[in-house]
Parts: sequence; C-alpha cells; structure tokens
Amino acid sequence: MTQTSKALTSAEIISSNTVKTSTSIPPSNATVTVTTPSTTPQCRDEDCQCDRGECIFNTTLGRCHCHCQESVYGDSCVFGLNNTNPNIDTGAIPIRQVNVMLKINMTFVDAYENLNSPESLKFINTLTEELEALCKEADPLAFKKVQIKKLIPGSVVAESVAEYNYLNNETQIHYVNTELHGVLTNILNDTSNLNKISRAFGNATVQLYGLTFQSPEIKNITDLKPFVNCSRFANYTAEINNGQWQCVGPCKTNPDYCHHHGECLNDIYKGPICLETFTTSSSIESQSTSFTMAEFPDKYRGINQFTFQNPNNQHSHKHNSASTKQPVIIYNNNVLTHRDTVYISDNGNTHRNN
Repeated sequence: MTQTSKALTSAEIISSNTVKTSTSIPPSNATVTVTTPSTTPQCRDEDCQCDRGECIFNTTLGRCHCHCQESVYGDSCVFGLNNTNPNIDTGAIPIRQVNVMLKINMTFVDAYENLNSPESLKFINTLTEELEALCKEADPLAFKKVQIKKLIPGSVVAESVAEYNYLNNETQIHYVNTELHGVLTNILNDTSNLNKISRAFGNATVQLYGLTFQSPEIKNITDLKPFVNCSRFANYTAEINNGQWQCVGPCKTNPDYCHHHGECLNDIYKGPICLETFTTSSSIESQSTSFTMAEFPDKYRGINQFTFQNPNNQHSHKHNSASTKQPVIIYNNNVLTHRDTVYISDNGNTHRNN
C-alpha cells in the first residue's frame, strides 16, 4: 500500500487528538476593529454635588469627583482663585474708528448711489473682503470689521470705516492709539496690497485716497473700569495687575483677614473663610485633634479644616463633657450648631460632637 502525504494549510490543522480547527487569517490590508466595553463608572450630578463643575469619575481617587470650571476649585467647586478674569461688557466699550477712502479707476454707475442695489452690493462685497484682510493685518486681535459707508463719483470713491476693539490690555490700548495709524498707512500704501484690490476689480487702478483716525475715547487701561464687572464671586474687587483688569478675591485684598492664624479661602458665595490647624493638650499626654474633609457635612465639602476653639484648660478638657464650655468649631465666623454633625478623633476614639 502506497502512503500519500498531504501538506497542511493554514485553514486546516490536525492536532494530536484529531480535532480539526479552522482559522481565518484576514488580508494584510484588512482593518480589524475590536470593541471593548467601557468599565469606567458613570457619574450622576447627585454623586458629586458639584456647584460649578461636572461630576466625572476620577480614576486616581477611585470615585466620582467634581471637575471644576475655570477659576474655581474644591470638592464642591465653591472656592475661587485669588485672581480671576472679570466679566467685561465689550459691546459697550467705545471702538477705535479709522476712515478709509479708496479711489478705484472704473466707471461710476447710477446704481451705486443706492447701497442696497444689486450693483452696489456686488461692489461692496468685493471691496469689503479685500479691505478687511488688509485692515486685520494691522492688528489681528483688535480688528472688528470694515463698513462701506458711501460710493461717490470721481471714478468710484469708496468711503469706509475700519473698526478696532479696545482689549483688556494696557499695551494693546497704547498700540491702537499711537502706533496703528502708521502701521495701517504703510499697509494700504503698499503697491502689492493695492494690486490685490485691483485684481478683484478687473485690474482697475486703485489708490489710497484718504486715511483719518477719529479721536480715541479710551486713553488708557483705567478708562475700561466702568465696563469691568466682578460680581460673579462674592466680595471680589476689580484691580489692575500687570496692565490688565482682574477680579481679586477678598483673601488677597485683606491679607490679615485670618490674623495669621489660619488659611483664608474665597468662598464664591459667602466671602472669605478661615481654616485653621490646631492642637489640644490634656494633663495626661499631648493630643492632636483634627478634622478631615470627609468627616464634615456636604455643605462644608472642599474645606480641609475648620477653626477649633477650646475654652477649657488642659486639665479639665473632655470632648463629651456636659460643661457649657465645650469646644466648638468655627466656620465663617459662626459656631456650628449641634445639628451640624462633626466627628472628632481623640486618642483614636471617634465620637460625635453634639
């Protein structure tokens, strides 16, 4: 009997126990997508009780945690940074206006007298697109827009106004008031720039016919004060720092608020609060009494420690004493009531201060 051997292919593999297995090998250019179910827990708003933030799962902490908005922090997002950006009514701030007149060597038609006519709109749209690009080049951040005000005969003379905003920056205000004129004049007198406008109008000759700046209403950064608002957070005030208006928290404007006996935090609703680290002593041995954030009710979340006031002497102090001189916890200059459940660790024993 003649034995014939058979070569195994990748699609047919015979194991030692004669079980046949089929394998599928995708082409080299195929894309294989593997979908893995998400194991990150989903958090609800009530899981964090964020005031100004989003409740998300923090893998480092292993629990739902508040991702605070800009300028606020804390477990409940109720504390503000010492320096925050103000709300500025930009729409009410006067603008820097520049009158620009361009002469375009083409035939003036009667329809140009009505700026809403199809012929005028076509002309205006073409000129505005070209002129805005050049005016924006003079100050990209402050540039606002170009408006064509009038088309008059003499070839076609286009009267327009370029507008520039005043930003919350002393250097930028100085530039718009003193340097913009020279920069914009050079741009609009540049032959290559005028040729761009010329090509847009069928190679008609274009020249700068006039350029005048209106008197500035904003002279320096202090003139922006009426348009600055810091009422977003409690007790914040507007101040100029490094040539810009900022909202400064009460802890910074009143550095002695806590009398150097605690850390001052800006509660964005109630104003400044003081957090103090403290130590109590007894006649037996030195004891340390501390309060962690997790031991406080939700309304005090985000505060690491509260002020502890102990009216007793070191020989008679007991946390569970019925004496009227029990130690108290101070929050925002107010004594917490017995309804505010606080757990105090004293020599390893945890009990309730009520």
